[in-house]
Amino acid sequence: MRFMGLWNGLIELAIHAIGLISILLFIKLIEKTVQFLWGPEDVVFFQYLKLKYIFQAADIFLLVGFLTRGTYRFLKVFNKE
Repeated sequence: MRFMGLWNGLIELAIHAIGLISILLFIKLIEKTVQFLWGPEDVVFFQYLKLKYIFQAADIFLLVGFLTRGTYRFLKVFNKE
């Protein structure tokens, strides 16, 4: 039945969303901990790479990765039924 495929696909998307939110919150916690330990000024690596850029890149990488993988899994589960 198409309804069961849709339901299973939505469950798969919800699991990906919960996992993504959890990982992003953990990255934010690490970022705030580093800011607390090193001070509010932004740390610079190699004279041009700011620490906040590293955390932002991690956020973007995770968002794109989970969006791609989640969409793929949703379509796979949806079309399975």
